[in-house]
Amino acid sequence: MALRFKKFDPQTDIPVLYEMLQQRQHNISHTSLPSFEQHEKFCLEHPYREWLLVESDEQTIGSVYLTHNNAIGINLIKDVPDWYLQVIDYVAGHYECVKAEASITPSYFYLNVAPTNKVLMAALEQQQAQLIQHTYKL
Repeated sequence: MALRFKKFDPQTDIPVLYEMLQQRQHNISHTSLPSFEQHEKFCLEHPYREWLLVESDEQTIGSVYLTHNNAIGINLIKDVPDWYLQVIDYVAGHYECVKAEASITPSYFYLNVAPTNKVLMAALEQQQAQLIQHTYKL
């Protein structure tokens, strides 16, 4: 089944994103759930170059964002290999990387993947993505 992609709308989508955040299985950027008010503030500040909701069968199943330095964030409510592949294909087919800037912005898209997200790692390997680093938090 083909996924659909819809631009994030702060007027209607903040509660949907918060519900998905509550269900998230793989975390990188936060260790505890923010309050709805903190989440809303973050969403309204909209720090991303592009932010999309991922839909299947009239249901929101995740989100994907692109940063201003070519990072891609993918958050899905279930670890379904085909969903990850479709999201990766969609981004690669619909967006260009922003201009590279030495030591700040690479000339390629990249993803930071939680070490627990084995399904996304397998999907990236299937897409022949290259592992470029392991990142550690102190």
